Amino acid sequence: MAAEARNDEREIDALLTTAPRVYRSFPHTYGLSEAWDVMALCYMVDQLSLLADIQSAEALAETESDTESKDATDSGARTDERAGTVSHALLYVLTARAQAWRQVCGGYGVDPGHILKGLPGADSLALWERIASEIAMTEEEAVEYIATIADKPEAEVVTVESLAASLREGVDRLAAKYG
Repeated sequence: MAAEARNDEREIDALLTTAPRVYRSFPHTYGLSEAWDVMALCYMVDQLSLLADIQSAEALAETESDTESKDATDSGARTDERAGTVSHALLYVLTARAQAWRQVCGGYGVDPGHILKGLPGADSLALWERIASEIAMTEEEAVEYIATIADKPEAEVVTVESLAASLREGVDRLAAKYG
């Protein structure tokens, strides 16, 4: 952008010719290729947005904990525990989405990491998905947690299967639209 603002054609040309490029191809299917580009962007935005929500929940809990009086340590511990539980529930959603993404990509013969390569935030997301897989709630824990806070014994929680079905539907719908 700076080179363009200076009208430095030489630097612009150098930047354009040395910029990394990521190529994707799908045999005989422009529509499917476009669908995967859109789905990859949507996946990244959804996951990064969820990470922002997790960090917001942690920051809010920390702020609440800091503002409570020092003699109310039990209340502070409850706030920290509640924030930890919310964060771990959201981390479950993050890992479920990641598993669904890998499952759907694999079903179409697409490398789930390669299609995200070059997108802003891809490396950070991959790191956070690995971390989340170690500390997130399990599906059973998420169901129990949601049932507790919703006060419904048969509360529903997103599953890898439901997320994968939604992703497949999105890829197929977009492929038909662009196809």
